[in-house]
Amino acid sequence: MRAICFLLLSVVCFSTLAATPLISQQALLTSDDNERLILDVRSQQEFAQGHVPGAINIPHTDLANQIDKLTPYQDKTIVLYCRSGRRAEIAADTLTKLEFKHLLHLEGDMQGWIANQRAVEKQEIEN
Repeated sequence: MRAICFLLLSVVCFSTLAATPLISQQALLTSDDNERLILDVRSQQEFAQGHVPGAINIPHTDLANQIDKLTPYQDKTIVLYCRSGRRAEIAADTLTKLEFKHLLHLEGDMQGWIANQRAVEKQEIEN
């Protein structure tokens, strides 16, 4: 009985987040840089430790406050990722509500990127 309740609760909690279409790592690597933005929605510390080359960082909790940084990309593709997927879907939900229409979720997120030994960029944390 507990297992059924847990399963139902999990379905209810996760069903509120719509699944954003995925983009494979290979497709991202071969896509035109001018036609999309790569958005890392992890924390600033996680981003500094290593991120997809060319990505910008706006933590999912700060999207609404920093939306002006994304406005130029409202009609372009935004590729979202986090560590494992949950925060990217929360960010996608937020951006969808703000009328961003061309959103893609990086398949595997950062865990998958690292597992496939893809190149990462690192940076110092600004104070």
